[in-house]
Amino acid sequence: MTKLNTSLILAAMAPALALSACNQPQPETEPAVEAEAPAGTGAVADNPEGVQATPALADNVIPVRYQGVWDYERGSCAPESDMLMTVTAYDITYYESYGRVTGTRPQGDDLIVDLAMEGEGDQWQESQRLALVGTGTAVRMHVTNGEEPKVDDEYPRKSCS
Repeated sequence: MTKLNTSLILAAMAPALALSACNQPQPETEPAVEAEAPAGTGAVADNPEGVQATPALADNVIPVRYQGVWDYERGSCAPESDMLMTVTAYDITYYESYGRVTGTRPQGDDLIVDLAMEGEGDQWQESQRLALVGTGTAVRMHVTNGEEPKVDDEYPRKSCS
C-alpha cells in the first residue's frame, strides 16, 4: 500500500474514530444514582441512550453524598430508633413519616430539599436543609428548616451505612 493510499484511508476513518470517542464513558464527579428514577422525571430511567445525568444537577434528585441511613449521633442505628432517617435519591423516610422529593436546589455547600410529606394520617409540604459537617467517620448530617437561615442542628446524625 502506498503512502498516499494509507493517508486517504486514515483521513476517511477520522470522523468515525472521532464519533466513537464521544461514546466513551466520561468520569463523573458524583457516582450514578443507585435508586430507580420515577417515571417522567427525565432522569436516568427515561434516557434510552443510557447517558447519565449528573445527580447534583438533576431536578428532584438528592445527590449520592447525602444518601444512606442516618441516626442521631448517640443513636443505635437500629430500625426502631426514633431519630433514624433513610435518604435515597427520591425520598426521605423517618420513623413515622415519609417524604417524596418534589424539588432540590443547592444553597452554598448545603442542599435544600422540598418534600411532599405524609405520616400519622396527615399530609404536608416542607423544605429541609441537608448539610454535611465534618469528614470521614466524623461526618454528620445536619437537618434543619430549609425555609430559614442556616443554623446548627441540635441533633446531628451519624452515618449508619
